[in-house]
Amino acid sequence: MPYLTRRGHYLAIVSAASIFTGLITNNEFIFFIGVAGASILIYYFNWMSRYSRVLDQVSVERVDSSLHVIEGIEFEVPFRISNRSRFRIPRIVIVDSPSGRVVCEDPYVEYFDIDPGEKIVLSYKAYSGVGNSLWREATLLLYDPLNIYVEMKDLTLPLSVYAYPYPIYQEGYVRHRPMGISKVLNLQSRMGMEFLELREYVYGDDYRMIHWPSSARYGDLVVRVNAVESLLNLTVVVDASREMWIGLPGYSPIDSIARTVMWLADIISKYNGRINLVVFDGYSYRVYRYHAREALNQVSTVFSRLMPGRYRSSRDLIYTVRSVSSERPGDILIVLSGPGIMWRDFISDLELNIPVSHPLIYLGVSLPMGNSKEELLIRLHEIRELEELLDKVSYIRLGYGSSEELIVSLEEAMLLWM
Repeated sequence: MPYLTRRGHYLAIVSAASIFTGLITNNEFIFFIGVAGASILIYYFNWMSRYSRVLDQVSVERVDSSLHVIEGIEFEVPFRISNRSRFRIPRIVIVDSPSGRVVCEDPYVEYFDIDPGEKIVLSYKAYSGVGNSLWREATLLLYDPLNIYVEMKDLTLPLSVYAYPYPIYQEGYVRHRPMGISKVLNLQSRMGMEFLELREYVYGDDYRMIHWPSSARYGDLVVRVNAVESLLNLTVVVDASREMWIGLPGYSPIDSIARTVMWLADIISKYNGRINLVVFDGYSYRVYRYHAREALNQVSTVFSRLMPGRYRSSRDLIYTVRSVSSERPGDILIVLSGPGIMWRDFISDLELNIPVSHPLIYLGVSLPMGNSKEELLIRLHEIRELEELLDKVSYIRLGYGSSEELIVSLEEAMLLWM
């Protein structure tokens, strides 16, 4: 059944008022204006009733069932529309219902005069924060030429958007700088007993580790990698509970943590290390282990699959950190969390439950960086509480703020350790 648009409602009100005023005042001109408006409404109601059957012969589908994008980069959400009827359709509109981390100003597309048998592709622009967004709902609208009536049809068009962390450190971000590279590579030059893989030669590698047969075959220098060479071994605990997703996509704590972990994965890929990535969803955790060259791509994929978890319990987060730290007591331990924790009690409990065998223990607190009042209040409260604790922590290195600030403090801590 056709529905009146806003213009249709105005026309109906004016027509009814004109007819009533014309009858009261006995003014034929005003009366016939009202009759003309009512006639237009009746004509296009019958016209749209006929076209409502045509709407069932309009096929709408998504061009892709899933989209793989980079967070913060604009992308297009396309639809394929085909008119299988024998009538020309005057105006058709698709209104999408994006959810999750996807943001767009106008999630709709429109097209005029679709000929019988014509197939077209329409799209609208959007961007997303880190993580996975899934939705199904969309609405197909058909308007008459005067935009008085609209016919609606609900659509089920499932779409998944996988948003990967930004792979390149933007202007203003701290780029990776070699952290004592000669010292690290001299230590790595020790001959290990267990062969791990072959990789491209990096300036500073021990020439004794060059694998000459493979170098001749590939036309470039290739070195052997032994298991004993992995010096930068990290255990990174990422808090992905629901509190980490507050704020606009791109400015929420989970986005800052994703960029920080990508920076760490970049270091691992350059220094032939290993990253033990632990994702805490507010209740339980999952562990991902990646080595050297695969770390950057695999860590990015993990973040693109994330969805908001449960509301966290600080006790569960401490239990997670204690469990994974006892499994890898020789790793550099990095815990990345966000707002909504009583930091005074949390840090004291953390220091009591973590073995001191780790070469470095770092706690990073990511804050929402948007400009809304809620984000500003949260940021102000967290900074005030964390500043009071800076001089009271014993052996944990503490950092907080945006991804840039976390990367700076992490780099200073790791340079100091090395």
